[in-house]
Amino acid sequence: MRISRPYAIGLVYSLCLHAVLLLLFFVSFDHNAPEPVVADNQLADVVKASVVDEAEIEAEVEKLKQRDESKRLQDEERQKRLDEALEQEEQRLAMVREQHLLEEQRAEADRSKRRAAEAEQLAALKKQKEIAEQQKLAEERRIAELAAKREAEAKKLEEERKRREAEAKKFEEEQKRREAEAGKREKERKREEARKQKEKQKKAAAEARKQEEERQRLEEEAARREQAAKQKDAAASRAKQDAVEAAKHRIKRAVTRNWIRPPSAGRGLSCTIKIKLIPGGEVVVARVVKSSGSVAFDRSAERAVLKSSPLPVPDDPVLFKTFRNFDFLFEPDG
Repeated sequence: MRISRPYAIGLVYSLCLHAVLLLLFFVSFDHNAPEPVVADNQLADVVKASVVDEAEIEAEVEKLKQRDESKRLQDEERQKRLDEALEQEEQRLAMVREQHLLEEQRAEADRSKRRAAEAEQLAALKKQKEIAEQQKLAEERRIAELAAKREAEAKKLEEERKRREAEAKKFEEEQKRREAEAGKREKERKREEARKQKEKQKKAAAEARKQEEERQRLEEEAARREQAAKQKDAAASRAKQDAVEAAKHRIKRAVTRNWIRPPSAGRGLSCTIKIKLIPGGEVVVARVVKSSGSVAFDRSAERAVLKSSPLPVPDDPVLFKTFRNFDFLFEPDG
């Protein structure tokens, strides 16, 4: 059995004390001296004193043993508590490591979900962009087809007019040839023929004017449609500009709300910040490109932009292009 160090020291101390007491006991008797004559009552007292001293020694030794045993038990109990505390600490560290592992696994799962969501969002934006481009191409084709149709109609009308003029000219030449051949036909017939010819020419001219008017009407209609398309595009452009300006105003209010004025920054300062965003308005870059002259003011402006992320940008992907990478003038006192 392994004996603890405090217990071994106590046992050695007890044995040494016992030996000293026995030595003193034996030294107290002089073996070389003659034995004195002792009366019976004195002899009884001596024997009684020896017995009492030995009993006291035994009692003292027993006390020492009990004290050493109690100290040994206390040391063992203390060592047991230390071992239990060590085991509990190891269990706690194991639980902490396991908790950290679970948190890392959850964080990795969250990052995977976030990346998947961002990929889906980018795919949706790409699809919306493709649809918008297809619509734009379809509108351009429709306008081109309409212009080609108007040109074809105008060309057809022009060809018809020339054909009629050619027919009229041919008829007139034929009529002159007949008149030359007839020569002496009566004037009345000539007048009648001339009248009919004039009426026919008049009718042909009226028809030509009617076709010309129809052509002009078609051209005016096409011009009106083109003007309406331009007005629609202008209105869309103005609406887009208004939406962009409104978004810039919202961004300025958001950044100003999150801005904390540095004690060293005076009033009237301003700086220009280069801001880069990802879809959804999240800020990935906020860097001062034109300083106010105060480093504290510039850094506080950058922190305010980052703190305002995500910025209130338009949901329309076309309008968002304006804010993907833009310069933001920050002038809180303006």
